[in-house]
Amino acid sequence: MAPRFDLVAFDLYGTLLDVRGLAGALERHLGPDAAEILGKWRTAQLEETWELNKNAKYQPWDRVTANALAHVAPVRRELGFRTVFNFLGPLTNPARVRHQTIGVADAAMAPVIAEVLHRLGHRKALVFTGPDGVDELGVSGTAAAFEVTPDGVRRQTVDPRDVGFEPAAPAQLRGGDATDNARTVLAVLDGEHGAARNVVVLNAAAALVVVGADPNIAQAVPRAAEAIDSGAARARLAALVDVSNHTWA
Repeated sequence: MAPRFDLVAFDLYGTLLDVRGLAGALERHLGPDAAEILGKWRTAQLEETWELNKNAKYQPWDRVTANALAHVAPVRRELGFRTVFNFLGPLTNPARVRHQTIGVADAAMAPVIAEVLHRLGHRKALVFTGPDGVDELGVSGTAAAFEVTPDGVRRQTVDPRDVGFEPAAPAQLRGGDATDNARTVLAVLDGEHGAARNVVVLNAAAALVVVGADPNIAQAVPRAAEAIDSGAARARLAALVDVSNHTWA
């Protein structure tokens, strides 16, 4: 089958991912609507690219992609339930990262997302579904994880007990409003021990494994804990707050 012109044109411009390939991977889970939804997103990208170049207002592909996705953001908020864009979000990182951790609440979609990352050329990634359907590594039970490398996708499990964390009920980790959540974040970064800290350390350890700092999560846990205990993580948050509040000329 001959390649479609729009795919060739946009790929020359610098597309983020092969939407047609992603539609194929998602179709068996979402039905025929998957291709239509992703096709509309692709069309939005192409229209944005065409208009910008026609008016000699070139923008980098990451900005075009962000503008295209902005069209669906209000709709997502109004719907109030998960859509395909919950899966697309982590796959459309404008930084074109090749080392990534992704939490997926839908256990059936985790291996699909892992396969997409493999096709996108990720060097190292971990895609996981936590216990009780959470989209992170939790401490209430064992998580299913899919390790992505250039060689393919390998399934494994992550049990918090294997790294010394006692199980904790999801209720112990339930968040609140912005003020409550901010208080929890600061408490963890200020050294408070408990279930919240354990979740932070466990997920940070997974990120350290993905970037090659440690060979496995068990060995990465002490490094992640040290980032908190040394004050380095708290200092990084302070730097982020400072940059976020800075007014750029």
